[in-house]
Amino acid sequence: MHISVISILIPLVNEIPEELTLRDTSIAQVVGFGLFIAFGLLAITKLLNKDVFRTLFMANWKGNTIEQYVKEEHSIKSGWSFILIVNYWLSFSLFGYVITDLPGIDDMTLLLLVIFIPIGWLFLSQLNLYLCSILTGEYKILVQFFYFRIVGAQLMGIVLFVLCSFWILSNMPSRTLIWLVSVALALEFFIRLIKSTVFARQKRISWYYIILYICTLETLPLLVCYYLVVQGVQV
Repeated sequence: MHISVISILIPLVNEIPEELTLRDTSIAQVVGFGLFIAFGLLAITKLLNKDVFRTLFMANWKGNTIEQYVKEEHSIKSGWSFILIVNYWLSFSLFGYVITDLPGIDDMTLLLLVIFIPIGWLFLSQLNLYLCSILTGEYKILVQFFYFRIVGAQLMGIVLFVLCSFWILSNMPSRTLIWLVSVALALEFFIRLIKSTVFARQKRISWYYIILYICTLETLPLLVCYYLVVQGVQV
């Protein structure tokens, strides 16, 4: 296991340059401008709430106490919380734009990756949760999953900002950035899935409904986004 981990990390370490140099490409210029805006958004967020990054990190580790925490420490109804969501959309969109550095991407696919994939990744699952709460009447339980998704997206926005910033300031290949972002998204997904499952079991929800939730409200939006990306790259 130790050898396999090292064999995976060595190629990534070898691709990290000794010094950071700005890429001189049209894609880098667009991404650089977008990252400048994202940096401004994060700076405004910090001005509005000096403890925002600490509370965001803590919120992502909360389980069955997430509802109380977002009401007292990390309000998702505040202006700075909305800015974090905008940063998530912008940073995710910039990552989608980086994918256009790969061959086989047309203009329509570019628009799809840059605009609709980030929206679908977040809001499709949220819409499913809302509809499910209406049909089942279990709003108090499903709202916990809503909080898990929101704070997870806010944290992923910061992670994507950092990774895209490192990409633009280095010779990191676009495929390496895609691999790193995929790992980050997968970790956020599985951690959130574990928290949701533990919370559901604490509420004595049967495994049948838990599996149904995972397949429909979590995995389905993920598969739809993955299918659209793969089909777009193969155009």
